[in-house]
Amino acid sequence: MLSDSTHELLQAASVTAGATGLLGTSELLVDTVDEILAMVKGERLLSAERQKELTDLFATHRVDRDNRFLPFESLSRREGEVLCLLMEGHSVAKIAESSFVSIGTVRTQVKAVLRKLGVNSQAAAVALAYRSGWPDADPALPVDLRLRDLDRDVTPRPS
Repeated sequence: MLSDSTHELLQAASVTAGATGLLGTSELLVDTVDEILAMVKGERLLSAERQKELTDLFATHRVDRDNRFLPFESLSRREGEVLCLLMEGHSVAKIAESSFVSIGTVRTQVKAVLRKLGVNSQAAAVALAYRSGWPDADPALPVDLRLRDLDRDVTPRPS
């Protein structure tokens, strides 16, 4: 992988996808060319130990992400909408009015959200949703790439 990123998680994703070497764009061109030629010849630029380390990091990250979003995946589309409206500060009465349903219906939906998320109050559900990065997570993306914490730059480790 040739990249200007030093983010270890992105490097781990590349190695998990099959990259056999990690080249930084900040390296000297002659060194980069030599490393590319070595890769073309079938040489590995990463030690087996470093490759395993990165693969394990990515696997751990994927499990953490799966666990973080698991409770939200059980919500129905409508329950997700209600949670989003609660996150925006709308009251149950306002949600009912804007949705053309009874307050009792929205209360039932809120109770289902609380039960599925394993919390006891609307405030706790909203806090959990914000802490987890939901609903900003794009459900079309793989779970391991949904949150936006990949902006954090990490000092690269020697390979």
